[in-house]
Amino acid sequence: MGPFCAIASDTDTVIIQLKWTHQFQFAGYYAAIEKGFYAREGLDVILKQRDPNKGHIQSVLDGDASYGVADAGLVLRRLRGSPVVLLKQIFQHSPLVFLTLKKSGITTPYDLVDKVVMIDSNAHSNAPLIGMLLQTIGDLDAIKTMPHSFSMDELIMGRVDALSVYITSQPFSLKQKGIAYNIIHPKSYGIDFYGDNFFTTNMEIKKHPERVEKMIHATLKGWQYALENPDEIIDLIIQKYNPKLNREELTYEARFTSLMVLPDLVPLGSLTRDRYEQIVATYVKAGMAKSDQDWDGFLFQKQDKRFKSPLLHFLTHKEQKWLTEHQKADESTKDIPVIFITAKVETNDEVKGFNVGGVDYITKPFSPQAVLARVKAHLALKREKELLIENMQLKDDVERITRHDLKNPLTAIINFPKLIERDNLTEKQMQKLDKISAAGVKLLNMINFSLDLYKMEKGTYNYRPEPIDILQIINDIMHEKRHLIRSKRVIVLITVNGAPVSVEKKFIVPGEELLFYSMLANLFKNALEATPRDEKIKIALSNNNEWMISIHNQGAVPEDMRHNFFEKYSTSGKQGGTGLGTYSAKLIAETLGGSITMASAESSGTMIQIIFPG
Repeated sequence: MGPFCAIASDTDTVIIQLKWTHQFQFAGYYAAIEKGFYAREGLDVILKQRDPNKGHIQSVLDGDASYGVADAGLVLRRLRGSPVVLLKQIFQHSPLVFLTLKKSGITTPYDLVDKVVMIDSNAHSNAPLIGMLLQTIGDLDAIKTMPHSFSMDELIMGRVDALSVYITSQPFSLKQKGIAYNIIHPKSYGIDFYGDNFFTTNMEIKKHPERVEKMIHATLKGWQYALENPDEIIDLIIQKYNPKLNREELTYEARFTSLMVLPDLVPLGSLTRDRYEQIVATYVKAGMAKSDQDWDGFLFQKQDKRFKSPLLHFLTHKEQKWLTEHQKADESTKDIPVIFITAKVETNDEVKGFNVGGVDYITKPFSPQAVLARVKAHLALKREKELLIENMQLKDDVERITRHDLKNPLTAIINFPKLIERDNLTEKQMQKLDKISAAGVKLLNMINFSLDLYKMEKGTYNYRPEPIDILQIINDIMHEKRHLIRSKRVIVLITVNGAPVSVEKKFIVPGEELLFYSMLANLFKNALEATPRDEKIKIALSNNNEWMISIHNQGAVPEDMRHNFFEKYSTSGKQGGTGLGTYSAKLIAETLGGSITMASAESSGTMIQIIFPG
């Protein structure tokens, strides 16, 4: 679909209220409109810029728009009774910072005491700045605040000492004018709150649940496209949405927006209740909310459309309450749950709610003793099932938290080298920065891949094949292992359909590059470690109705390991090994719709063969 999408006549018109004027901050919404993502869902979306005289959240509450863009301050409106619901979290970090002039010497929150600070009091968006001030100077009255005019001139002319800005855009105007500045960032003081989000109201969710799902789906697709194609969206903004902006400032904003969204680190739209609890605690500490105020329902949950049949009651509510609150006289049957059923007495009566062997002594001639054994068995199974689910959930939580905690430091490792001004660096220094960033990306890929393996185990991995070059992947792996190859004087022979390959040869197959890289890297590493000195490793690629990759080396797998070679932790005793390499190779091969086999003998060595459909 072209950049300007035709809207069908039967579409549903929806207005999104932006929190500011058109800029790259809203790139995902432009992309979702212009690339037709909304239109394909039957939606005609109109973007409405913020009215300086009216809050953007209030515009949605008043019905001027059905959806809106806000930030973490949205939860304060919920705490105060507004029926707002957060659908998806777009910015994983708040871009809100304090900006000061370099010559002022104001570089920390402590320097703001008794200074004039311009801050947006209408947006309820200052949680990270408030949190930082409370964390440091401890008293908001220690600074002199004034309403935001949204003009950098106030700072430049010295009428204010500091002002709140978005790091993604406003500092650029000072940079263009050659004015040196300082940034006071809440993250430097342990305050890391969410930034921009996508929200609606309880009424919209109640009246148009399907439309809500469509809006979420198309919006996330729009953001994915915008972050992958920033130059195209920059052109679009200049041509259609805000011609006053120039390419240089939009490029600057796009670069920092990506650092706020972190699409390579966190799935688009992700959020956790824990971080919002910290934001709520900040508002409570600042006296802007009370600790007992309710914000349940603030985080959107997809509605469960499964039919839930109501339980039919024979007794009145008062009678049921009395019965369940009084302990049964018979000690041997007191733990059997009481289930209320219908009053039918015909021979075709159906027992309602007899889920765990409940006693039906109201209308049925059952003896409690007769069903006691069965009920005890059910209760035991129920307890075991609950314990199993709890243990599985604990395992999932530990793995999820571990991945999250590993990812957080990678933000700095990957992105800080990109933020360093490189004008005064030598070529060697720039190469070192690139190596740091590349190492971070590699580690990130490994962490993300561990999640992919988990999904493969669960059968939920979404396999998206595209043409990839297996020979290039093999060459990359060999380059990484070149020192070990050289030290063992191993010769690697590669053939395609039986013939030796030339340097420019390609072997294109359908697949995902990261999956093939992980699978082949593990198998090649095993082969290289097992290959005796001065021997050969043979890699054969072929395509005869189906794709085949085989790796042969002269080493032999110990006989007691051959029967469970592809099982999890089968090789965990190997020095430096996790026991997951061959297991992950098996998972990947099966994800490809193929198979992997191993044959090993002392006389002929070891052959690994992967076969997958073309």
